[in-house]
Amino acid sequence: NKSNNYTIYYVAVDPFGNPWILDNNGDIHQYDGNKFVKRNKNTDQRAINIGIGADGVVFIVRLADDRLMRWNAANKNFDSLSSTVTATSIAVSPEGRPWITDAAGLSVFKTRK
Repeated sequence: NKSNNYTIYYVAVDPFGNPWILDNNGDIHQYDGNKFVKRNKNTDQRAINIGIGADGVVFIVRLADDRLMRWNAANKNFDSLSSTVTATSIAVSPEGRPWITDAAGLSVFKTRK
């Protein structure tokens, strides 16, 4: 489970078959067809979990405060969602809706597309 000197904690696969990995440092790497590219631009975007929907939307749970962030391919950055929802794990529906778990139990976070 080692690649490029880091340990892989989570793997999610996008609709194109490219894996996105979350490593032991909380960094997110996307396979671009040739190599893994680090996608979080700074330590504020480190994660504890990652999920990808069938529509290609990528969500992470931010390490710093357990908040949800969404990948923005246009600016190649993770954008914070304006929400007070915190999470410990995430899965994404085929329609791109994140389902999260938190300390209180299963919660649903609804986003606008």
